[in-house]
Amino acid sequence: MEILPRVTNLSIKGGHCRVRLFPLLQLKQILAAVSINLHTLSISTLEFRAINSSLSEPSNVLQLEITARHKRLKILYSSSKDWSWLWRACSQVEDLELELVTGMELRSLVRAIQAMPCVDTVKFDCSPLSFSFHNHMVGPLLAAGTKGWKAMHCGSIVSVDCEAFDAVLQHASTLEEFSVFGARDRNGLLHVLKLSPNLRTFEGIEGRLSSFKPFSWVYASDFIDWDPESSALRHWPCQSTLELLSIKVRNIPQRAGPPGGNQADDRYYFQTQERVCERLGGFMNLKVLQLAPKSYRKKKQNACMHLTLETGLNRMARLKSLEELHIDNMHHHLEEVQEAEWIAENWPRLRRLVGLHEDSGAYKWFKMNCPKIQLY
Repeated sequence: MEILPRVTNLSIKGGHCRVRLFPLLQLKQILAAVSINLHTLSISTLEFRAINSSLSEPSNVLQLEITARHKRLKILYSSSKDWSWLWRACSQVEDLELELVTGMELRSLVRAIQAMPCVDTVKFDCSPLSFSFHNHMVGPLLAAGTKGWKAMHCGSIVSVDCEAFDAVLQHASTLEEFSVFGARDRNGLLHVLKLSPNLRTFEGIEGRLSSFKPFSWVYASDFIDWDPESSALRHWPCQSTLELLSIKVRNIPQRAGPPGGNQADDRYYFQTQERVCERLGGFMNLKVLQLAPKSYRKKKQNACMHLTLETGLNRMARLKSLEELHIDNMHHHLEEVQEAEWIAENWPRLRRLVGLHEDSGAYKWFKMNCPKIQLY
């Protein structure tokens, strides 16, 4: 116990609930010994037991002593129904992570978040090998936030429904980071982009490589968001703030035949390709752009951007801050030397390019002329 007053990060693990139980008294004694220097508290004790009924609530003295300034609180799982004593000790929590909380009552969690006036960051997660996070809980938990969410992250197994997006959009004015993989509501995804003036991170594709994992996607026509009255793209408030964008844009038309075979189809093909490029080019401070999920599968996305000068690549010339471009698992047509030269000239900060074909002229040109750009 002597070292606890100097601890800044504390993780408490009590073993598998089928093996043994973690004494509730011991947990309270540990929390009473920490100081206000504690920054991160992670509790993964799975199951608590009270030694006797009188310990279901700590004494008034103990309540005051465990009121440490926990900035970050992670709760993995507990079947204990009464956590009110802990919530009262967490009034300074700013960063909340919830994982495997299916055993906790929803109302208890809602009251917990309402009792944390400083919390503005939340993460919902769940291990693929364990019980799924109850997706219906996300909306009410987000709605319980009182300060205004700055960051919301959902793990790959946690689905976000319409109710959750309604809650997110109530905090659009404060939202800076948004990560959702496998969102059910595509309109909700777009509204986050359309209504969040401070958004810096919008992550819909998980960065890790796997054979299968969900990802968030939108239709090309919705992503373009064309205004027929002004004959221009509608302005999105995050265009000047967004630094990371990862999302799959679907239903981009492809040429059905040789060039010039069907002029109407050709016009629609070029128009859509160019407007998607124009939308992406509007994010002037973008540093990372990922347009397709990584996968071990050899099948590539066909209805995607072609990223050639002919199809509108030059409309992305404003991305002067771009450092990473991920286009793997796409038939992107970025293969010629002229596109490589254009990228080197217009994206001076580019350092990582993922998805070029090794036998293409563009790949060979980068290898020979731009060693600073790492190719994968």
